[in-house]
Amino acid sequence: MTCDSVREMLEAYALGALEPAERAQVEAHLKSCAECRQMARALADDAALLPQALAYASPLLLPASLKNRVLDAVQPSGRRDPYTVNRPPIRRPWFNWRTLGFALAALLLIVAFA
Repeated sequence: MTCDSVREMLEAYALGALEPAERAQVEAHLKSCAECRQMARALADDAALLPQALAYASPLLLPASLKNRVLDAVQPSGRRDPYTVNRPPIRRPWFNWRTLGFALAALLLIVAFA
């Protein structure tokens, strides 16, 4: 594999999201290429920080159910972050002023161009 093709796959490699055959090809290339190996280490370090960054995300910005699913996907099994929120998601009403604004804007556009 060329450096360019490996670099396209390094993010997925760092997250453990490659198929076994692709992972083997990337690892074979990393054994012989110091530059790509250095990039892979840096991306692996960044990927290792994702659970901590997500654990401190504001519950207002991220639903608890989504936060827990992502944490489960990126953390090794059996290891949970103590800051993980384990409460049911907040139910938001279907109606809000933003929805009404978008609906009115769409209606005005339809009327204007009809």
